[in-house]
Amino acid sequence: MLNEDFITLKVMTVGERIRAAPKSAGLTQDSLGLAAGVTGSAVAQWEANKTTITGPNLVAVAAAVGKSCEWVISGAASDASLEPAELHGPEGTNLTDDQSTLLSIFEALEDHNKALLMAEASRLLDVDLDERNEEIEKRRTLKEQAYARTATASEDAPG
Repeated sequence: MLNEDFITLKVMTVGERIRAAPKSAGLTQDSLGLAAGVTGSAVAQWEANKTTITGPNLVAVAAAVGKSCEWVISGAASDASLEPAELHGPEGTNLTDDQSTLLSIFEALEDHNKALLMAEASRLLDVDLDERNEEIEKRRTLKEQAYARTATASEDAPG
């Protein structure tokens, strides 16, 4: 027979953690969206578990609320914020000196400035990816043109 005093623990969903963490960090849906480079409505979709947060958005949201990606996804280590000692110092980490310096600067910022920096970083990443995709497309087009010229030359050759 079950003890009536037994307490049932409710496990939070990813959306519930995304909803709770910004509140404790003093962020709104819009400011969290800004940090992740998305709209407040995208944040609302994550909070409602209607869409899944992944990739750079997950990293940006975790950083904006001072939690680990693992905590956002699984709730592991219930308050698993990343301590500065775990994140940087060149000794004993895989971070370069530049990465360590950038992280130290980021940690010194107020939350609203962290959100702005994350939004700008996301924008720059999108620009870099767009430029890479354009370069890949140019190379593919050049290869296709070269192949077409080779095929045409083969057809025109006396045989």
